[in-house]
Amino acid sequence: QWEETEKLEVQVMKMRSQILGAEHPNTLTSMENLARTYHRLNQWEQAEKLETQVMEMRTHILGAEHPGTLTSMGNLASTYHKQNQWEEAEKLEVQLMKMRTQILCAEHPNTLTSMENLASTYHKQTWWEEEEKLEVQVMKMRSQILGAEHPNTLISMENLARTCHRHNWWEEAEKLEVQVMEMRTHILGTKHPDTLTSMKDLAHTWKKLGQDDKAIAILQRTVNLQLETMGSDHPDTIDSIGNLARTYHSQNWWEEAEQLEVQVMEMSNTLRVYHWTHSQVWGILARTYHRQNWWKEAEKLWVQVMDMRSRIVGAEHPDTLTSMWNIASTHYMRKQ
Repeated sequence: QWEETEKLEVQVMKMRSQILGAEHPNTLTSMENLARTYHRLNQWEQAEKLETQVMEMRTHILGAEHPGTLTSMGNLASTYHKQNQWEEAEKLEVQLMKMRTQILCAEHPNTLTSMENLASTYHKQTWWEEEEKLEVQVMKMRSQILGAEHPNTLISMENLARTCHRHNWWEEAEKLEVQVMEMRTHILGTKHPDTLTSMKDLAHTWKKLGQDDKAIAILQRTVNLQLETMGSDHPDTIDSIGNLARTYHSQNWWEEAEQLEVQVMEMSNTLRVYHWTHSQVWGILARTYHRQNWWKEAEKLWVQVMDMRSRIVGAEHPDTLTSMWNIASTHYMRKQ
């Protein structure tokens, strides 16, 4: 579908360029549309070339502070982001944030979006303090302007809580996540996907705080609600079951953990959908078999874990290499 769209948009762009001129607004719109199609095709270099041209021409024709120019800068920054070109993305996003603050004011939604995008780039550069400062600003301004219960405010709180995770500030994360979960429960209902995500985040934080009973209780509730609303074959349900299995495992509840781990393995195989969480759960099940001296079953699982991790993170990733070592270790024990 997108290949056909690309062919048509290339034709339109060329004809508009010939008839109207390269700098005509309609020609630039055609270039912008084609760049978006390249996004969908994951052809980032082609998108970057077009977006650079559009930004430069709009800057020349309309001026650096025109809304159309600012939109072009945002588009190009997004493309840099997709190509992991963090320095280039950061430079544009800093400019964009400053200009939108001057032109639109600090509280304008577009300015806040720019701040959020820049925070995301700081995250990719592991500049945690800079990321946190921006996220706190965005959260406070959205709360003042939109209200504490507005969806965008709750997203800002969620982002800040995840930054707290990276700093191991678990108590601060807990406060934010409890608020987000309670407000989403009140506004959206218990069964809404966003509420369920909040419950999962809070369970993770409680586990880190050593509050395993609370973590298990909320995870069990999350799994039951997801089974009811999404079904057993939904990826989010499978991930939640995996998280609950790992929590049981950490409590040495081997039988309960094994039952859930086998479920995750069977559902992953049925759907042929494999995520990082699944490889972790399979690894835990392999270790469970290992502890019970079920060497044949453990070895078979470690082989599957290694294959899965190779596909997800690559053959040379430390976790893939650990899986290979576990295969060798289990094979040795089997031969004893």
